[in-house]
Amino acid sequence: MGVVALPLDLPHDQAGFHLTCDSLLSSAVVPASTFYRHFASYASTAQSKIKDQLADDVYPRLHWVDNFAKYYATNALWVGKKPFLECLWTAHGYKRLSSPCDLSWHRDQYGDSIPAMPHLDELLTEEHFHSLLVKFTELAHPYLMESVSYTRDVRRIPLKYDQPTDEKEQIHLQSSYDGLRLFVPVNIHAANISTIDGLMNVVHILQDLEGFGSHEHRRHGKYSLLHVDCKIYWQLLRMLYSFPGLVGMRHDLFLVFGFWHAYHYANIALWHEFRYTFLGPAYFTIFPDQKLLHRPKLTQSATFFMWLRLAYSFQSNYR
Repeated sequence: MGVVALPLDLPHDQAGFHLTCDSLLSSAVVPASTFYRHFASYASTAQSKIKDQLADDVYPRLHWVDNFAKYYATNALWVGKKPFLECLWTAHGYKRLSSPCDLSWHRDQYGDSIPAMPHLDELLTEEHFHSLLVKFTELAHPYLMESVSYTRDVRRIPLKYDQPTDEKEQIHLQSSYDGLRLFVPVNIHAANISTIDGLMNVVHILQDLEGFGSHEHRRHGKYSLLHVDCKIYWQLLRMLYSFPGLVGMRHDLFLVFGFWHAYHYANIALWHEFRYTFLGPAYFTIFPDQKLLHRPKLTQSATFFMWLRLAYSFQSNYR
């Protein structure tokens, strides 16, 4: 399964429109078997074009992969093929940042390249733990009076200014960088990334595109960015630090923990700490007929905490 390669600057709605029209027109005049054979060949050529475009692109890309699971009846399409029966696929796309950036290796004062992910002997030191402890201690004070929610009266999630205060902020809000405007879908891979074999399969596909850890790739000497959720992050982190043969990947790859998942687990931590003393009674006071799971869904938590914020006036001197 592949995605047709279109120019990187083509709007995504136009790209989908062109692909849909081509599919409809082709399927109307040729047999289905011929159409799928030619489409598979076209998709393979498109993937090669995508690889060339990424290698020559001057804009940084934040790749994203995640489990894409759908379940259908056994009498559905592709009977007999387990990956398609269970549809345990992997969705793959990337965020193409809007400003050119040189991702070439940075070097230290001795001329040695600086790895994207530090070595264990640098992480597991007493000085490093002490510096982290100092930083965490500095964070241990209320931020309400300094927060965007308070200073700008922002009540939406994710946080985003509702009203701009100057022309620069107006242009930034209109660009909608936090949406799908800069998101480029790449592929739906027939691999289950939640398994070790599937994860290695997807990492190999990413390496083939970005070249991290490969001396033969056109992008050798450049960093790469990968954004994943909590489970994939820990699996890949342990894997990269457990096998010496993957040191090249650690050198080139910035492994980014999903920003949205950090917010999700912050909500879970709040529930674990204050469920019985405050949050539980408050929840059932607002939603008496709703169930409250041990780990509430993010939409449920976001709605509840939004109601709590609305219960207080952000313009008061509440502390």
